[in-house]
Amino acid sequence: MLQKIEEGKTYNLVLYIRSLESINGTVSLTDSIGVQTLATTNIIESDVSDWTKIEAKLKAKGSNANSRLQLKTDKKGVIWFDQVSLMPTDTYKGHGFWNDHFKMVADMKPGFIRFPGGCFVEEEYLRNAFRWKETVGSWEERPAEDLGAAPIWEALDGIKFARGDPNSTWGSVRPKMGHPEPFDLKYVAIGNEDCWLKNYRGQESGFLHLS
Repeated sequence: MLQKIEEGKTYNLVLYIRSLESINGTVSLTDSIGVQTLATTNIIESDVSDWTKIEAKLKAKGSNANSRLQLKTDKKGVIWFDQVSLMPTDTYKGHGFWNDHFKMVADMKPGFIRFPGGCFVEEEYLRNAFRWKETVGSWEERPAEDLGAAPIWEALDGIKFARGDPNSTWGSVRPKMGHPEPFDLKYVAIGNEDCWLKNYRGQESGFLHLS
């Protein structure tokens, strides 16, 4: 995991860890070859038999354009890691987006953002179609209205999640994620690039406006 690290900045580390044994190790930011230590902290947990969320702050004492996140322990055993995230504390509005990257997009003043992009419903094969229902839940809320651009969504249950009554099946998921008010969803993309397929011949691409 390589990341640009700047001296004096603090970085939030979040990860999930699991092991049949107790954990006693360190997590560090190093240079790209793992020699110079830029920041470090200890991870000491007595019971991680179930997935356990670990959070720590690392303050960099040096800079490196290709810093490495290094996890080490001297204890023999097997340790599982998942959902490893390292972000600076000064992200855009605190939502986890890099300030410089997000500013480039914001400066273009987009009127709308099409997401998640690609052929949302069918993909080329059903097995690799996007399952949006598997992306909602308590892990890392990511509000999507920072740009002031209108979102464009692409499926019925997704619309119900974004705008539906909070007492409905999918509309009730939204308040549980900390967003009781409907998202500002006004448009739905239809007929994306499929006119050449036999089952889509004759259709026209466009957007459906939701009143």
